[in-house]
Amino acid sequence: MHNYINFLLKKSDINKNEFHSYNPKRQKKSKNFEYKKIFEPTACNYVIFDFETTGLSPENDKIIEIGALKVIEDKVISSFNELIDPERPIPPYISEKINITNEMVFGKRKIEKVLPEFIEFIEDLPLIAHNAKFDMSFLLQNIEKMNLKCNNPAIDTLYLSRKYLNLEKNSLSYITNHFGINHDNAHRAFADVSALLEVYKIIKKTYAEKNKNS
Repeated sequence: MHNYINFLLKKSDINKNEFHSYNPKRQKKSKNFEYKKIFEPTACNYVIFDFETTGLSPENDKIIEIGALKVIEDKVISSFNELIDPERPIPPYISEKINITNEMVFGKRKIEKVLPEFIEFIEDLPLIAHNAKFDMSFLLQNIEKMNLKCNNPAIDTLYLSRKYLNLEKNSLSYITNHFGINHDNAHRAFADVSALLEVYKIIKKTYAEKNKNS
């Protein structure tokens, strides 16, 4: 069971058949959230973001941390980094993996307060995430609950890595280790987006060089 949980926790390698809640008593088919996708790494203006959550199900689990970087003309101009009180216990195996405890989130602002600010932060910019389906599903599920709007397109660096980097594995930890990118405090949202920014730069450069020579 321990090995199975560790497998599920590798969210960057989750496919559509593994996208479900950790708790078998409340497993159900996840809603298919639709959003516009960008398939080429050409964006110069964008927001890289990452959610840490209590589990894998957008319907059943809660966002407990948001990390994001806003990039304009390939330069970071602002950041968003906040812990969120999920109003429920964080499963111990999640706390162990992402280094967020119940004590850390207790008394923090609720998602109802934080998400509108995040929507304002991202404006109408493309959103970049590693395994974007995961983060976009949580984003759109919570937006729907709060009657907010978000029509931002998404760029998936997991897809782009598979397409352009030709690596043995495409998890964020593997990519950062392969390229020597600093990824201390992995699985914390802001640490992940900081590392992912460097990954996107590499993908973008690889893409540009490939198209230049083609």
